[in-house]
Amino acid sequence: MDWLIDFFKMDTVMVTILGYPLSYIEAVTTVLTLACIILAARANILTFALGVISTSLSFILFYQAALYSSMALQVIFFSFNVYGYYKWTRPKTGEENDKNQLKVSRYSNKSTLLLFAAIIAAGTLLWGLFVSHPPAFLANEFADAKYPYVDAFILVASVVAQFMIAKKKIENWIIWIVVDIVSTVLYAASGVTFMAILYGILIVNAVYGLTEWIKMYQNNK
Repeated sequence: MDWLIDFFKMDTVMVTILGYPLSYIEAVTTVLTLACIILAARANILTFALGVISTSLSFILFYQAALYSSMALQVIFFSFNVYGYYKWTRPKTGEENDKNQLKVSRYSNKSTLLLFAAIIAAGTLLWGLFVSHPPAFLANEFADAKYPYVDAFILVASVVAQFMIAKKKIENWIIWIVVDIVSTVLYAASGVTFMAILYGILIVNAVYGLTEWIKMYQNNK
């Protein structure tokens, strides 16, 4: 059982690449997360199965990296992967595509998008304040929190984007493009190098996902 325990430790090195010690958990999490997002861009329902596994591993990884907002985000992602699978496989009458799954759509009401923007702004401020000025009983746990407001933005914006994926809304990819850019910079600055590389790749994937979902939406008209 020692090998299993070592697998989940961030300091258990699998291989050193260009001087960077890559752990088993970071390597596996990176590959699974990348596969999950690529499948999402293709609107493949297997994205949710991989999402459940990758979010569980990411939770452990970010805890060890002291990125607590990103860690908490994995719990929400886990829930949305379950919810997304349910929504995609049980579309209402008139909302199904030719595969009998939920079809791609977009928000037609601008006030809805403004509401999401307000949620992201307010959520970033409130969570950033909470992490940077935690209550006494959490002071020790959050004492070494890094870049609290940037991390908070990633958390809140990602929650909104993941909710939109579960609803199969095109606009999720616009948010992901921004989140992936910010995440790339944050993780590089925090020393989680391969996660930074992953999110750099995901910027390209988010652009691809946006174009593909727009095509699907136009085909469903």
